[in-house]
Amino acid sequence: MHFPRGVKTLTLLVALGAVCLGLAVGVVNGQGGRTDAAALASSNQASPPGQVWHASMKGSGAACSAAAPCTAEAALRRAKPGDRVALAAGSYPKLTITSTAQRATAENPVVVQPADGADVRIAGLSLQAPGITVQNLDVTATAYVYPTSTGTTLRNLHVNGGGVFLRANGARLLDSLVENGRDVDGVQVKDGDGIVVQGNEVRNFVSGSLHADCLQLFDVRNVVVRGNKLHDCDNAGIIFSGGGGKGIQTVLIESNFVMGCRVKSDDCTGGSLIDLREPSARDVTLRHNTFERGSVRIDVTPGQIVDRNIFDYLSSCSTRMTNSVVSRWNKGLCSVPSALGKNGNRQGDPAFIDADRVDLHVVESQRRGVTVDSVAVSYASHVGEAYDIDGQKFSPDTVGADEPGNAPVEFSASTSVAPSPSGTS
Repeated sequence: MHFPRGVKTLTLLVALGAVCLGLAVGVVNGQGGRTDAAALASSNQASPPGQVWHASMKGSGAACSAAAPCTAEAALRRAKPGDRVALAAGSYPKLTITSTAQRATAENPVVVQPADGADVRIAGLSLQAPGITVQNLDVTATAYVYPTSTGTTLRNLHVNGGGVFLRANGARLLDSLVENGRDVDGVQVKDGDGIVVQGNEVRNFVSGSLHADCLQLFDVRNVVVRGNKLHDCDNAGIIFSGGGGKGIQTVLIESNFVMGCRVKSDDCTGGSLIDLREPSARDVTLRHNTFERGSVRIDVTPGQIVDRNIFDYLSSCSTRMTNSVVSRWNKGLCSVPSALGKNGNRQGDPAFIDADRVDLHVVESQRRGVTVDSVAVSYASHVGEAYDIDGQKFSPDTVGADEPGNAPVEFSASTSVAPSPSGTS
């Protein structure tokens, strides 16, 4: 099973607001199975803290033990907050989770993962119950987190052939590889509050009849996108869209490697590295990112901060920025962008370790290429201190997503996380 290198979110705490949801529906695992009366009755019995319920493709009964596994459906029926559902090796059909024995939360979740040493594949995820953590699985179709699945975490997944749709307050996608989709976004964040997308690699999303982005955001509030590698997506690496007209409020885009299509083709034409032109976007902070091999489209929006980034190509000459390095720009519009040569901005062409392989790290000997004479910039209180894509603290004058030099063996992610959801659902 392949899990991406790069940021590993060892410490990430997301404060969640109160959520008023009462679910009384069942669990379907796509196998067409039916839970018997004994299993339903047992879901009302107290289970020890941290109980492990074992499930397999051909499981039966209600014991849900390692010696006598039950179906995934029956195991989820018995799982309470703090419990785990351990899946035996096998290729499972789509897993749909609509409830557990008791309502779980982000702080005290029900965890679904492979049994020790098991290779597990799931043909898609549909998460509708709150407080579910799904980790260490191969997913061969789309993973969908519905609005009712508040406080859900997807961690260390390999999603191959579909996208990840985050629709719930407090949802998190962490340390996962999402790849190889057509006519679908790699990650789509919509209708949620307090969502985190961190430490992932999203790649190879191509367009047929519909445009495909690595990451699309719309109708969201209080979102953090940090420490990801986003590349080879046809339309855009990151795009802010209008959606249903609800607006986009308070987004932090920090310490990401973003690249366009390394090989241009009919499927992957290049598009934009970032498209931040949506007029409904408010209080967007774009800092310490490396944008390479493609164009950047940024219009001024209310409360916007664009600071300490590396931009390969500016499409607009009026992009408002500070402390950034720009390699190229649209000389058909201007001889020099209006922000260049002041407020810590300069022209430059930083050298990376291996851009052909999306390794946009910078060796210590090339530090000067990612250093500026910085000016002070004030951030909102929730933004906190920046860490690079490997968890290192930045030097005061470093730009881009990487602090030159060797990354620490172990590190904790930035303590700045998504602000608490501002409402309930």
